[in-house]
Amino acid sequence: MRKVSIITIIDNNNFGTFLQAFALCKKIEQLGAKPELVDYCRPHMSWKYSFKTIFKTIHNPLRILSRLLSLWQSNKIHKKDRRFIYQYLSSHSCNSIEDIKRTVSADVYMTGSDQVWNSIHNRGLDKAFYLDYAPQGAPRVAYAASIGMPQFQEHEKEETKTLLEKYNMITLREQSSIDLLSDLGLDKSKLHAVLDPTLLLDKEEWKRQITLPRLHTEKYLLVYSVETKEQNNVIESVAEKIAKERHLKIVGVYYGGSYSRMKCCDYNHHYATPDVFLSLMYYADYVAVSSFHGTAFAVNFNKEFITVMPDRFNSRVLNLLTTINATDRIIKNADCDLKSIKPLAYGQINEILSIEREESVGFLEQMIDVSDQ
Repeated sequence: MRKVSIITIIDNNNFGTFLQAFALCKKIEQLGAKPELVDYCRPHMSWKYSFKTIFKTIHNPLRILSRLLSLWQSNKIHKKDRRFIYQYLSSHSCNSIEDIKRTVSADVYMTGSDQVWNSIHNRGLDKAFYLDYAPQGAPRVAYAASIGMPQFQEHEKEETKTLLEKYNMITLREQSSIDLLSDLGLDKSKLHAVLDPTLLLDKEEWKRQITLPRLHTEKYLLVYSVETKEQNNVIESVAEKIAKERHLKIVGVYYGGSYSRMKCCDYNHHYATPDVFLSLMYYADYVAVSSFHGTAFAVNFNKEFITVMPDRFNSRVLNLLTTINATDRIIKNADCDLKSIKPLAYGQINEILSIEREESVGFLEQMIDVSDQ
């Protein structure tokens, strides 16, 4: 059985982080290969880095204590989140390329999805996500990698090109990412757009992963945001209008504590784990989000929804909604005319997703077999 080593972002508390990693591994497993996630933590996301930063930047004892408690809670939740992908994690945790070189060996080396090539998020060009640790001549591929940024940092362009030219095959999550790599000088004919890993599994496949029962007996609108207070204010205003019109309770789900709570909610789920998110999303009667993966799951579960477009790194949301002809679901301010939004034609949308899913799985199969080509 061919072993596929995957590196992606799994070091932060975010539902999409773990669900996209799980979905990619699950699909590779279904295709007859053995997936393994590199248990990689970016330097600035490590517990030690956060601990040192607190004492370096804060001098008020009470604030230090508050931040330490928050850090402890965050690490506690991270351990719970990781249970969703434990079956696919490598046996050794890695904090550097040198660690990965010592512990990871595979037939195919893969850069996974999420914003792995976003040097703003990663605080610089992180060569681990460019497979710089793979042995010389080893098959290198990328599935649904995302850049997120509107353009590469000027001083990183040449090195990025050099690293990516070593890849046998590159697929990306957005058309805009293909354009950016083409502008770097990579052969555009070898770059392909594919679905986010969470969309590789259909509604029924995700349903089998839901281990929790329905958490609210009343009908409800689910709100989920990973953006700023400004976007949250828009979601709150729009959610209240929709809930009142449809006689729904409002439920909030957060991977953080009470500081992230939205005022419009009747019920709140703080420090939620991916299984809680899946259950709440599956049983929701309407969804209001400012998150790509929130949008993706709303679409996959055939929910009526609205998406508040984030100020930056928004190409992935726009790309998905353009693909399924649902850009009218993008909300930019609280004064939008909700009555002008027509019900989603999920019969047509599911047909589009089915075609896109089949094509994306085809590319994934090619990647797994790349060493035979």
